[in-house]
Amino acid sequence: MGGASSKQFAGNATRVDSEEALRDLYSSLDTGDILLFQSKGAVPVFTRFATGEWDHVAVILKRKASDGPRVGPVPQQKIPGKHKCEQGYCTCVAEPEDLIEILESTAAGVHIYGMDDRLAKTVNHHTHIAVLKRNEAVTEEQRGQMEAFALKVRGRGYERLLSGDLIHAAFSNLSWAFSKDKADGHAGGQEWVDGQQEAMFCSELAACALGSIGTLKLAGFHGTPLNEGHEARSFLPQDFCDETGGSRQIWLDCVAAAGCEDPYAPMKMLQYPGGPYATFLKGLKKELRQDYVNGTHNAARHFS
Repeated sequence: MGGASSKQFAGNATRVDSEEALRDLYSSLDTGDILLFQSKGAVPVFTRFATGEWDHVAVILKRKASDGPRVGPVPQQKIPGKHKCEQGYCTCVAEPEDLIEILESTAAGVHIYGMDDRLAKTVNHHTHIAVLKRNEAVTEEQRGQMEAFALKVRGRGYERLLSGDLIHAAFSNLSWAFSKDKADGHAGGQEWVDGQQEAMFCSELAACALGSIGTLKLAGFHGTPLNEGHEARSFLPQDFCDETGGSRQIWLDCVAAAGCEDPYAPMKMLQYPGGPYATFLKGLKKELRQDYVNGTHNAARHFS
């Protein structure tokens, strides 16, 4: 599973192996791109027994100063995440600036983070982070739809490891693999109703985010009948990419249902042991620690 060395793991993926390559990739990151994570520790290893080689997934948002500030939020869920959306913790509430952000669901709940700040603080937790870039940029309309979705779900709780939805996703993948008729979808599921999804796990959140801009057509989401295709809660991190041997059929089904071919390019390995991005993040982590000591950190740091 996730114990492979850097050279062995996802060996076909292009490594971002120089500062120039990192700069080129970073400048191309945009809303709708995907990050896949392989993490250290007993919990991620246990998670990968259900989720495949990847144990976490997040979606990139490209924020521009012209987008204006984010205000609020007023959480609607009954059980909020561990941390509320607030200045100094996440960028769910933020002044306008040009920034690459990530939308993710973790044990702290659903939040929007400045990407580099976030990954610097967790640099020793992740062994590999891969990028899946869109072949075509999102439209301004899609950019607005993704932002509206992110603001709607920020502050919600995290779906726990042994939750019903994660178990559903693991068994959905297994039942699909052995199904004789894979075109019937998963009848008897749960319809997405705004305000009723109190908690979301990472791949469910990512699938819904991409569903909000029409990349995926999801059962029970945006008016799609429950018996047509797959639900967002059927997704696992491995379903977003099969270059490590996992199955991506649920993804391909939902892309096809949306009326397009797979819109993502082959993955690139952004962070790996000894790589330039890991080196950058470790340096940034030291800066963030010093900022905390000095009480001077007010804005998200980022690679440039």
